Amino acid sequence: MTRQAFLDQVLSPLGRLTAEERENVRRELEERKRQGQIRLYIPGDEFSPFYEDARQAVCKYPELAKDRDYTRTNQGITIVVL
Repeated sequence: MTRQAFLDQVLSPLGRLTAEERENVRRELEERKRQGQIRLYIPGDEFSPFYEDARQAVCKYPELAKDRDYTRTNQGITIVVL
């Protein structure tokens, strides 16, 4: 996947992507996390206090807990912590 394709996919509303496209974006984010290019990412369906990455992000950035999608399992978003 080219850098531009990656950026286009991340910047587009993920809810409009097919399941396969969403998985491709998540694989790319996981690889970038492994390489140290991003700290973590949180798929919208895991953006709640029940998931460790979401808890870490909210601890570091408390304003995230006020986000309207927090705890709503919105597959159309992905939080990326750089």
